[in-house]
Amino acid sequence: MKIAVLGAGAWGTGLAISLAAHHAVTLWTRGAEQRDALRRTRVSRYLPQVPLPDSVAIADSVAAATAAADLALVVTSTAGLRETVGAVAAAGAPVPV
Repeated sequence: MKIAVLGAGAWGTGLAISLAAHHAVTLWTRGAEQRDALRRTRVSRYLPQVPLPDSVAIADSVAAATAAADLALVVTSTAGLRETVGAVAAAGAPVPV
């Protein structure tokens, strides 16, 4: 299954790492700096002791993350929820309710 994890805080990063063992995972974060750091170091500032597997892709946008996804999980902070859900709706991503 192809899964988009939208939000790269501790919860989103942990989910991406866990799901990557059995699924194709794409991780997206709102912040460009955090996204670049994840690509460069493969380590999250929220879970520094657990590196991201090489199989976890880092997306530049919600649309890119969800383009081929079978499932999109929105795990942003409350502050980013409205913006992210709006981007998900615009991309037509499959989000369970």
